[in-house]
Amino acid sequence: LFVGSVNVYKRQMTHLMNREQLEGFLWGNIIKYAYRYGRKGDEAETAGKIKWYAQKLKELRGGESE
Repeated sequence: LFVGSVNVYKRQMTHLMNREQLEGFLWGNIIKYAYRYGRKGDEAETAGKIKWYAQKLKELRGGESE
């Protein structure tokens, strides 16, 4: 989906932010792309980004569900 993003995420984002900040970052991106869905860009690509960030949030929380 995102060429090189996984490496950037692992190397930079997880080292720049504490757990709470990273969770907020992931939530913010989910909200951003959910708002953009159907308004800007390709819907399939936008849905893929939402899914990617949601998966990272799930992994951060240890797979817990709300």
